[in-house]
Amino acid sequence: MKNLILASTLILLSACGGSSSTSTDTGVIGNDNPATPETPTTPETPGTPDTPPETPGTPDTPPETPGTPDTPPETPGTPGTPDTPEPEIAAGSCAPGTSGTTLVSNTTPVRTTGNAYYPDMGPQCVYPASQFDGPGLSYGDFLIINNAWNGQTSTADWSQCISIAAAGDGSINPSWTFDWGNEDDLQPGFFEWEVKSYPEVIYGAKSATEMSAPCESTGLPAPVSQLPDLSIAYSYSSQLTDNRIGDKGDEANNPATVSGGDRNVAIESFFHSSCEITRGVSSNMELELMVWLEVGNERLPSGSAPQYVYTNTAGEQYDVYTKAGSDNYLAYVAKNPVRSGTLDWSAFIEDARSNAGNYGIKALQDSWCLANVIFGSEIWWGEGSINLDYYQITRTY
Repeated sequence: MKNLILASTLILLSACGGSSSTSTDTGVIGNDNPATPETPTTPETPGTPDTPPETPGTPDTPPETPGTPDTPPETPGTPGTPDTPEPEIAAGSCAPGTSGTTLVSNTTPVRTTGNAYYPDMGPQCVYPASQFDGPGLSYGDFLIINNAWNGQTSTADWSQCISIAAAGDGSINPSWTFDWGNEDDLQPGFFEWEVKSYPEVIYGAKSATEMSAPCESTGLPAPVSQLPDLSIAYSYSSQLTDNRIGDKGDEANNPATVSGGDRNVAIESFFHSSCEITRGVSSNMELELMVWLEVGNERLPSGSAPQYVYTNTAGEQYDVYTKAGSDNYLAYVAKNPVRSGTLDWSAFIEDARSNAGNYGIKALQDSWCLANVIFGSEIWWGEGSINLDYYQITRTY
């Protein structure tokens, strides 16, 4: 009986072997726990076990045909198509949009300032006694701030206010009024050519605490290597009163008296070495790129004459300015005011990159980060207002 049980066990072990082989090798296999036979009451017929043994080599489940796996192998030399790698997202940057998509900016909804002292739609004003900004006014993908950063240079009883208002089509339009006095209203030690203020509409991030909207809405900040095609459609109107006076020309040689004021209208972007934007003492700003849509009475980006002329895709011409001793500033100044239209912003960026050597500025790097697009007005003196009647930024990936 013991021999029969061992024989049956060996056959079963052989039958349950690897499914990819039909071998029926039944060589001796050690058994650490041999079975102990029972004492039968009725002798069994020798060679007739209680359970008939399976036919050697015929397992319960037929073995697979050797070389035919469940999933056919790929044809040698024809590897599977790998997944398209996701673009690497730099620290502080936004994930790029889906290829082939076009996204446009929104001007709604108006968001709360979170402070009853500051109405959600303004006006929000600054004065000599309260020079620095409140929280600004936030709407859609944009943030407007006063940014009277150099007001302490003026002796005038100056003021500046920002507001937003609903247009007939339901969109939100920003505006600002200002009165920075006369050109000669200066504190001792300061100069007429020093900017007093830059009220601005931010799209993207100006600093870690000045973000117009979540980056999922604006796509900024973003590495230069992952930028979409950017275009800016705009229309603005501007007024200057005759209540303030200044002079134009060489003050030592009978300069002409002018009224109104001196201010520009511009769109600009800041590029930083990292998408983790820092400003101030630890600033990582690498390049400021400005497009002056309109000049004022006298001021220009630099005392030096422009060395180049840039013509955009619409045929508009811009004088190209840099600042002596500085390699991180570039300004395109429209030869004639361009108060409405569409700017191919990517084309200006590409010109700055391609002609960095000619312009004497830093070479724009793919690893740098475009932080923002900003519409604003540098103000030197005077009284007036600016209304941004239409403004839309389009991103095409």
